[in-house]
Amino acid sequence: MATYNIHNLTITQTRPDTNTRWYDRETNDEWLNAWKAFNYYDVETTIDQGLLEGQVPYTMMIAHAKISEVFPEMISIDKLTKTRKYFEISEDVYNEFIALLNDDTSGLSAERRFNEAHEITYELVTETVVRDSEPTTP
Repeated sequence: MATYNIHNLTITQTRPDTNTRWYDRETNDEWLNAWKAFNYYDVETTIDQGLLEGQVPYTMMIAHAKISEVFPEMISIDKLTKTRKYFEISEDVYNEFIALLNDDTSGLSAERRFNEAHEITYELVTETVVRDSEPTTP
């Protein structure tokens, strides 16, 4: 039996005071566009069940996500701390995600770079879950 790692990731940001913005419009747009490009992909799917009489099967593109995200962001009562959680990230996707967060030329690092420039602390906390996988029979 083989084992594999699944990651749960928590990103926590804490700003020094409520006068400090979490991000500016340009940073947020860059991050959102990079997040969509990284996380979402389309799969061509054939729809052949649940059709009405006389309908023929058809194909369409259905969006899928690499990382499950939990929204909305959780903001503390004092409005100084913001937390996002991402669950069930496979090892290869997690490694790619972290690499992009740490790459200063990546759109996914825009938020981190803004935080560093504005004294907002940015903390990544990873919980690694080891799972066993059953061998598949051909």
